[in-house]
Amino acid sequence: MNTDNKFYTNNINLSAALLAKDIPLFKFTKEAGITTFVFDFPDKCKEIETQWLTDSLEVFAYKYSQSLKRLKNIVYGGQNALQKEFEGR
Repeated sequence: MNTDNKFYTNNINLSAALLAKDIPLFKFTKEAGITTFVFDFPDKCKEIETQWLTDSLEVFAYKYSQSLKRLKNIVYGGQNALQKEFEGR
């Protein structure tokens, strides 16, 4: 159980939907080949997750595809992609 008031998921598609709904990616972790995405606003994330699971979530298609591309770059892009993702923070 997480007590840091964050939302955790390893679902890349849900994570792209959260980004498309303007929920900022707080951080991500990689462990044993699994990437976990961490988001702020856990209550809003849970609400979006419920809409996602019930097929009632609406997102802009281009924004979703760009968010998915960004996350795939994090997962598969190597160290340079990781550095670029969080530059300037």
